[in-house]
Amino acid sequence: MKRAFILILIALMSGCEKKQEGPEDPLVSIGKLLGSEEHVLLGKINSAATPEEREKLIAELEATPVKIYHFHSRWSLIHKVDSSGWTETGFDPSLSEAPRDIAVMEATAYGVADIENGGLHQFFGNSTGVFAPEMVEWFERAGMPGPASFLKQAMAKFGEPYPRSQAARQRFLEGFKGEKREEWDPFIDLDQPFYDGVDGSAGGFDAAADRWLKEVCGIKDLRTPCPKPPVK
Repeated sequence: MKRAFILILIALMSGCEKKQEGPEDPLVSIGKLLGSEEHVLLGKINSAATPEEREKLIAELEATPVKIYHFHSRWSLIHKVDSSGWTETGFDPSLSEAPRDIAVMEATAYGVADIENGGLHQFFGNSTGVFAPEMVEWFERAGMPGPASFLKQAMAKFGEPYPRSQAARQRFLEGFKGEKREEWDPFIDLDQPFYDGVDGSAGGFDAAADRWLKEVCGIKDLRTPCPKPPVK
């Protein structure tokens, strides 16, 4: 399925601000709307009555062509890994049930979905804007310098230090007045370059996230459980 069509579906289903903790992955909403085979299988896996049934369903999902859910999304949904762990002072490992490298990837995935839904202006106005510094980190470490650069340029408009507080970011954005988008959106020239960078070559974000899980986090297949974060 083309990314543009997916984004249209996300936009059609948007009507309220996204929540930071325990959010529903936009891809879940898309799967529900489309009644996709992938979504149906994921639902069955999470409600399987026995380990044997669960294993059979995972094998069936692995044999199902990717239309909506790439490996990283499938794995996250099977093991119920989300983007929780952030406060207005940054990432707090005590609030996350996943190791930091996985949590940062999940936050980046959710942030990317928010930006693709409504642009950088929406992202910074929403609670998801708290992810921005870690998203830059993830893009750089995952070999995606383009999105990292464009996101840093957008963050720089807020000045130093970058405001983790959603209220502070909203006050900054409310300072831009006007009827035309060119007047009220200071990120208008960065949206398309960011989208292009995320789509990128070699599979774009989804391929990079798949590699990250496998090579950095040690998640070899859909059966691999989420590692516990280190105890401090």
